[in-house]
This record gives sequence, C-alpha cells and structure tokens, in this order.
Amino acid sequence: MLIRSLLLVWKHIESNGRRGKSVVTFSVSSGRPVDPDNLSPGRKEQKTNIKVLLDNDVPVFVAAGNHAIEKDKDGNINRRTNVDTAPGIFEGENYPLIVVGSVKFDGTPSPTSQAGPYVQLWAPGVAVSVQKKDEDGERIAKGTSYAAPLMAGMLATYLAYDTVPFDTSEGNMVAAANNYLINKASWARAQSLNGLWNEVDEAHNPKKAAAAAATATPSTTTQTPTTFSSQLAPPIPTAPTAAPYAQGTCGIHVTQRDVDSNGLYDLEVLMTDNDHNQIGYTQPPGGNNGYSASNPLQFQSKLEAVLTCIPQKQNDYIQFYLGAQAWPSDGNSAPGAVPSCTVGGWDGDPSLNQYPVRSI
Repeated sequence: MLIRSLLLVWKHIESNGRRGKSVVTFSVSSGRPVDPDNLSPGRKEQKTNIKVLLDNDVPVFVAAGNHAIEKDKDGNINRRTNVDTAPGIFEGENYPLIVVGSVKFDGTPSPTSQAGPYVQLWAPGVAVSVQKKDEDGERIAKGTSYAAPLMAGMLATYLAYDTVPFDTSEGNMVAAANNYLINKASWARAQSLNGLWNEVDEAHNPKKAAAAAATATPSTTTQTPTTFSSQLAPPIPTAPTAAPYAQGTCGIHVTQRDVDSNGLYDLEVLMTDNDHNQIGYTQPPGGNNGYSASNPLQFQSKLEAVLTCIPQKQNDYIQFYLGAQAWPSDGNSAPGAVPSCTVGGWDGDPSLNQYPVRSI
C-alpha cells in the first residue's frame, strides 16, 4: 500500500495544479540491503512510481538510512557504511533522487548515518526537536528520517519565493532544483559534506583556515608504522592556485593509547599526501585527557575535508570520516582498496604501568 500510495500522491498533485510547485519527502526504507541489479517485483514498482513523480517535475527526497553501525540479533556489530537500502539505491544519472545523510548541528556526520556515492546532501539529524504524535509538546529525535524532510522543506521555501532561483519550466524543474541545492545553495561544512541549513550561504559562513597543527613536527613513536589509505578529493576550485598537496592517495597513520578503561583514548595522527609529504599532524592531548565516542578527534590538515576519528570502546575500533567518505578501522578492506586500513596489535606492559598502544 505504501508503494502504491506514491501514485496517489502524484494524482493529488496533478488534480490540484501543483506540478512544479510540490516536493515529496520519503523517510521509509527497505531496512535490509537491496541489490539494485536484482530488484523484487515490489521494489521495481516502487522505483517506477517514484520515477513518475520525478518525470512530472516533483523533486523527491529520501533518507540515507541509519545502518552504518547496528547490532544483529546475536549482539554482533554490523557495519553498513554506504547506502544500501531502497529507495536510496535508485539514485543515479537518469534517476535524480536527492538522498540526504544526517549530521550534527556543527556539521559533523552522525555515526549511524549511511554515506557513500548515493548521498548528495546532508542536514541535521541529531537532537532534532519534533512534535509529539499523540499529545502536545515536543520530543527530541534523531536519524536521517528527519534530515530528509528538513532538506525538502528548504526546497519548498525556495519554491515559495516571488522569484524562484532556478528553472521551474516543465521537464526541467527537478534537474534544475537538484543542481541548485547541490552546487549553489549548499556548501561544505565540517568535513566537506554539503549541507544546507536555514538558507545561510557560504559567503556568510566562510570555512576556517587550516589549523596550524598541519605543519607541526610529529613526536617519535616506537610503533611499527602501519597504514591506511583514503582517496583524496580534488580541491574545491575557488581560486586558480595549485593544491597544497600532491593529489592521489593520502596516508593516515594513527597511534592509539588507552587513557583509562572507560573508552578514553589518546590519538596521535600523521597525514601524508600522495608523495608521502606531511600534510597534517595532531599531538595527543596527554595527561588524563583524550577522545571518546562522545568526544571525537577532529582536525584540519592541508586537505579541504576535516578528518574525524571516533574511537569506539565496544568492539574496539575507530570510525573515520573524511569528506563524503566514511569507514571503520576494522573494515577488513581488500589489499589496495581505497579507503583501506591495516591495524597493528596492542603493545605495552601493564606491569611497567604502560598503557596499551597500537598503530592504525
């Protein structure tokens, strides 16, 4: 019934003369992974019905999903970093959905939000104030189900302008609206994730300059270097100057030290570009200070994207975000894959009062 109701939505839009003036947001997904090349009859019908809306000048926003980190029935942690549910997987060159991921209000991604190539835009989906369903008052909610309608609401706001800032002519409206949101109205926030919030443009919120730590000298570590790689995004073409790094594949070396037994860690990060030149370094905080799942490490290297490292005590891994890329340290990456990660073993002798240390 839910899938077929999409056609009822279109009939309502058409019968009320709302073509080119309406927006649809869809926060229900398949939950389970769906193979886009092997759709069930129900998923084929869903894809067809959404395409009817898109082909008739009705932009459609869908939630990216909240399955990046989840437990199965046996309590094991599964990682589904990239969007793998319907309808998000339908997005493509000839299927212009807007798939919306979830970020915190500071622009950093929600640990549970799925990401990857299907996601074009990001909106707040953490600590969102919403109306209670059965009574007066508000409640606090989270998830991409709330990020998608926020983005849809912004497009509805633009459509209500006396002069709409993009082409709304028949047959062009969806592509023009998507292009405006992705390339003009939104801008890169904390991790080069394109977000749009309350019509504030980048001109009124310029990016912070690269941190001075990017040129600091790293301290000596006794750990055997192990590496993980992430594909460097090309610099945002805001000026005809060369990028301050060798483009290609960057290296990120992380030394992790236990500070206590409650999930607090020292993290020391060294970043290098494709030519193995240092492009960023952050000193560990030292003492009894450190990083945790609720207090992640974030720092700006010479890359445009901010690196975020979120240590997780449960299941003993680190969740990484760099621009639109997201991956866990225990992702069991294939050799040569990008991003990929190699994790060293824990070191340290408790009898000598040494905290465990490992390289990632």
